[in-house]
Amino acid sequence: MGNFEEIYKTNMATYFSSGGPKVGIFWLTPDGDRILWHSESLVRDGLSVGNEYVCSSDNHKEEWNKIKVLLNPKYTGDYTSLPRGRVVYDHVKDKYIVLGGRACQVSYIKDMIISWYDLAKEKVIFELDENQYKI
Repeated sequence: MGNFEEIYKTNMATYFSSGGPKVGIFWLTPDGDRILWHSESLVRDGLSVGNEYVCSSDNHKEEWNKIKVLLNPKYTGDYTSLPRGRVVYDHVKDKYIVLGGRACQVSYIKDMIISWYDLAKEKVIFELDENQYKI
């Protein structure tokens, strides 16, 4: 266990076995060509934040400490060393917001995120957040 392809297949199986829009956190591979790992919750099971947002209860730091032992050793640095992001739902505007760094602004990465989280493309807003997600 611990090889990237096994982890990727496990993530794929999780994606295809669940239905409905999701919120959560994710990391991209260092070159930003695919999703390395993601954590998700169905929107209906998410955590309400304030009066507007629904998000996953997962956070990058804690999730990274759980999964880094499964990853290829080249990925086991600090949780901020890889491109990462978060998907939240704004129920007031009925929009999904993807917060992330520059790597999340590439069109095929956007398409992957929309697909992984089972989102309606017309309801997704990608926001560049370089204070939180520098890569």
